[in-house]
Amino acid sequence: MKMTRWLLVAAAAAAAGPVFESQSRAGLFKVDLAANQNDADSVVLADWDTVGNWTFADFPDGIAKWKLTDFSSSGDSDVTLTIMDNEDLSATMGWSAPAGMTGNNPTHEGVDVVYDGVKVPYTVKDDYLYRNPDTAGSELLFRFANLNPGRYNVTVFEGRTSDGNGEFGKIWVDDATGKKEPAEQNTGDFSGTHLEDGARVKDEGGNPRTVTLDIVAGQCIWYAHMEDNSGGISGLIVRSVVQLVDTDGDGMPDDWEIKYGLNPKDASDASKDCNNNGVTNLDEYKASLDPCDILPPSVVASAGSGTFTAMTLTFSELLDPAGATNAANYTITPSLAVSAASVKGNVVTLTTAKQAASTAYSVAFKGIKDLSRNEVPAGSKATVNSYVMGRAGVLRFAYWGDAAGGDPISGAGVQALLDDPRYPATPSLVLPVYSFSSRDAFPNDAHENYGATIEGYLTPKEAGSYRFFVSSDDSSQLFISSDDKEANLNQIAEETGCCNGFTEPDSSRTSDPVALVAGKKYFIRLIYKEGGGGDFGLVAWRKEGDTTASSKLKPIAADYLSSAVDLPIPPAAAPTLAAARSASGLKITYTGTLQSAAVVNGPYTDVSGASSPADVQATGAGKFYRTRN
Repeated sequence: MKMTRWLLVAAAAAAAGPVFESQSRAGLFKVDLAANQNDADSVVLADWDTVGNWTFADFPDGIAKWKLTDFSSSGDSDVTLTIMDNEDLSATMGWSAPAGMTGNNPTHEGVDVVYDGVKVPYTVKDDYLYRNPDTAGSELLFRFANLNPGRYNVTVFEGRTSDGNGEFGKIWVDDATGKKEPAEQNTGDFSGTHLEDGARVKDEGGNPRTVTLDIVAGQCIWYAHMEDNSGGISGLIVRSVVQLVDTDGDGMPDDWEIKYGLNPKDASDASKDCNNNGVTNLDEYKASLDPCDILPPSVVASAGSGTFTAMTLTFSELLDPAGATNAANYTITPSLAVSAASVKGNVVTLTTAKQAASTAYSVAFKGIKDLSRNEVPAGSKATVNSYVMGRAGVLRFAYWGDAAGGDPISGAGVQALLDDPRYPATPSLVLPVYSFSSRDAFPNDAHENYGATIEGYLTPKEAGSYRFFVSSDDSSQLFISSDDKEANLNQIAEETGCCNGFTEPDSSRTSDPVALVAGKKYFIRLIYKEGGGGDFGLVAWRKEGDTTASSKLKPIAADYLSSAVDLPIPPAAAPTLAAARSASGLKITYTGTLQSAAVVNGPYTDVSGASSPADVQATGAGKFYRTRN
């Protein structure tokens, strides 16, 4: 009841104080267009709807339609996104109809941002979708239907910082036909660049554009993707906006002040500093931060790498790059030099000297702060277990090109690799992949003019007939053996062009059904050839009878894969720990066994009766928590 009374007080004051538009609880729809960077970094987004590569043929009726999630608390559960060609324009100009949309991510800024009050991970910002074919001047029309009547902000963005033409679109309100499209673009340039003295300048934080619209019952929000043969759209945010009360006129809405224990009737608290971090409460609000946060960041996960020259530390909060990127702030035992440190959001990647296999390293760190300037306690450490050598859950990725001092192989056809005298005996580079995806080895599109293979064993857990799907940039060929012998390989699918995604049967990119026996090993190999631009090779499968659309398939997972030779594989998973503020203290989410101590160096004891998530009350003396297997 106390919270209810506070909210009623805020509502009753609406007529008395200044008002301004801010986020509403009545509807929030977030669409990540493309999944390239998600796949590259093995990120699964739980709080965005993702539309990856797709074709109209992926949908049973040919209508490209997605049901969207309302990420607010209103539960507006029937909103849909439909994408269609601007058929009138295409017919007038004589342009071919689109097959669908294709993803790309040529630049990787790795910067998390906030657009229109919504946090946007770098994985959402850094990739984008474009019309296929990307005929300059053509348009794809996006229709958001079944939105509740009201006022909405529509935010569009493209994170690409190498777009030399800019990116523009049209946003409007109309009925289901969308015939009232504006004659000219009205978003302004939303690419990751801006014009300065006639030249394009990078905006690593992006350059989003927001249009505010009012809709009534039966109306839809429309967006026209104006294709320019360069770049595309990374994402769309559609959120309801209302006029929120700011009783004391201090620039911070009443409900935000109440949430963080500030006084909505005292304008002086805008210039105060709740957590004494040198940043005013008003500036914390503008940065979408908790003004009273005093919880220092902690490591919630750690990992080595298949190269044995990198470690990652995942912290509980977004980090201040100033301290996190200072290699001198990290000390590793047994002794291991740290030559560089980089940060993406809350993940630090350390470049190290060569690690020994199957070794537990202790990483001590200092001077690491979150964005609220809370610093990790002195003596903080994390354990990183280096990779082990093994064969389960891994495939062999082999590369022929100039990345390791060899010669490039030009052309986009597989035959160019087969004709190279180094193939197959002497690859320039051999790396592990932990799904049937080259992105595990080469996470971006930086490599050019090379050929590669991904090979090993596939072991199904269920008997049946399976179709195999290939997607590559550029061409590729997929082979599978009738047993575990390389000599019995037969080609079952191929990509003769580029970038088409996984497609339904009656395409050369999709195999005929292949009968497989549960528990039996089958030797499998993908060969792909990269010319220029994007580069990747992916393989998925689907058991006959499974109705999953090809566009929703993911590369074959590690559970079904193994290698013919020893390769670096991850050690057993370490326990995890994460903490978040709650109304009464902290909510701790973890795996393993939760332990606590009065001081950071222990001794630690098991928390009796604890289960995840555990609620910790903000009373009494402070405590430190950790987890163990």
